[in-house]
Amino acid sequence: MLSTTILLVVAVLLFACWAVLGGWVLVERYLYDRLHDEARRDTDSYLDGRLDLEEVGRRRLTRLALGPSSVATTAAAAVLAARWQRLVAEATGPGAKNSRVEALTILVRAGFPDALELIRRAVAEGDPALTTSVLRVTAELETDAADAFLLEVLVEGTHPRARTATELGPRVARMHEPLVALVSDDDPTLRYWAITLLIPEMGDSDVALAATSRAGDSDANVRAAVAEALGACDPRIARPLLRRLLRDDAFFVRAHAARAVAQARDGSLAVGLLPLLADRNWWVRAAAKESLLQLGDAGLDVARSALSHADRFARDGALEIILGSGRMQELEVLADTGDAGALETVAAIHAQTAEWTTETLPRPQATQVKLRDRAKAAA
Repeated sequence: MLSTTILLVVAVLLFACWAVLGGWVLVERYLYDRLHDEARRDTDSYLDGRLDLEEVGRRRLTRLALGPSSVATTAAAAVLAARWQRLVAEATGPGAKNSRVEALTILVRAGFPDALELIRRAVAEGDPALTTSVLRVTAELETDAADAFLLEVLVEGTHPRARTATELGPRVARMHEPLVALVSDDDPTLRYWAITLLIPEMGDSDVALAATSRAGDSDANVRAAVAEALGACDPRIARPLLRRLLRDDAFFVRAHAARAVAQARDGSLAVGLLPLLADRNWWVRAAAKESLLQLGDAGLDVARSALSHADRFARDGALEIILGSGRMQELEVLADTGDAGALETVAAIHAQTAEWTTETLPRPQATQVKLRDRAKAAA
């Protein structure tokens, strides 16, 4: 009896906790949506000339200044920054992190001349959460000084480089020179991030030359970044390097190289993916299958040749590619007309699947088999 009572009490307490937590989430979501709706209405009113910011209270101005970046947020921030001493005190004081970040955001949007210096001080404190938020604010500063500061944070590595790289990404088009210099840095991690950031800029010959020069880098992560970059390079430059990287010792380099072949749409490299269908690493095999499937006829030809491969993984992968291409029915029609290549392919597939049922096949292949059987029955 006692144990039942205890269980009931625990159940009631758990339900009460769940109800309180659920209610809190709903209230927070309601308040969030309401604030955003009010900020949107204020923005529309300002743009329509129906809102005089000089007559708006500080709380409402702050809400507008912290909304999605627009002409209205800039104007509201400028009004608030008239009392810049208070904002600077909030940004540099011992207050809550959210309050500090909000003050910095307003100063940045208002064009406060020392905003970057305040950001630098905040980052120097070494608080990861504060630094992440502050770097997002820095992204709104479209200046050479802000570019240099973000690059400095990346180089120093005092903050996770992946997060810093996220803020640097949109600025890369104007930062070729310093990033190209980092491609040859002694630190392999910096080489990796420099190449990764420069991938969207591979159309620039200097950038492409710098990145491809690291195809033989001693660090596998750097080679993987190069492999990914080659997918966006001129095929004449990428082709010989991708052939080499498809045979790299590191499995993830081979996988990146395989995906780069598909990105480059270079059918001449399709045959180089054949050995990867039998690779010892599943990630590499998956990348090879995905790439061959995207390479159209060139990929299909390789898959057909792999049906007779000695390795079972390669044969199964080839079958997945053929069925995934949606060309099975076409091959069967060609086989019925006496096409030798199609006959060989269909025979190999039938031999491979003779003992399979739709219950033992993976779902995509099972669907294809069911559709094929229905088509034969209808005929």
